[in-house]
Amino acid sequence: MRVATYLKPEAIMLRPAAADKWQLIEALCRQLCEANSCSAAITNQAVKAVLQREKSASTGMEGGVAVPHSAVDGLPGLMVGMAVMPDGLEFEAIDGSVTTVIVMILVPKSQKLGHLRLLAEVARRVSDLGFQQHMFAASSTGQIVDLWL
Repeated sequence: MRVATYLKPEAIMLRPAAADKWQLIEALCRQLCEANSCSAAITNQAVKAVLQREKSASTGMEGGVAVPHSAVDGLPGLMVGMAVMPDGLEFEAIDGSVTTVIVMILVPKSQKLGHLRLLAEVARRVSDLGFQQHMFAASSTGQIVDLWL
């Protein structure tokens, strides 16, 4: 299971304008659902689920990475979206640093544990500062997808 299998260029936000992590999470979730042709009802359910998950515990990890995620009924399949923010955003990360790479994973409730391998790949790849620098330098969402290949 690889991130590149599920990551679509339309589900990537390069340098999005967001006042805070809550605004970013909602915008990224909506864009991810739109890129995967989810209905409005499923999209709203996904937004609610990801926001609730984030309120229970921050998904901000070390090294400028956050991985908001949730299991949602009715999804067409496992979905991955990203936001790349070279200037960073406060995400209540465990190391106190700002977050620059946000990888959102949505998984159907029936496949709830199916995203664990993806989480491992995300953690391994984005903790590499060279990989992050390539993402920051990308001028298109297609370039971001290519980095995951």
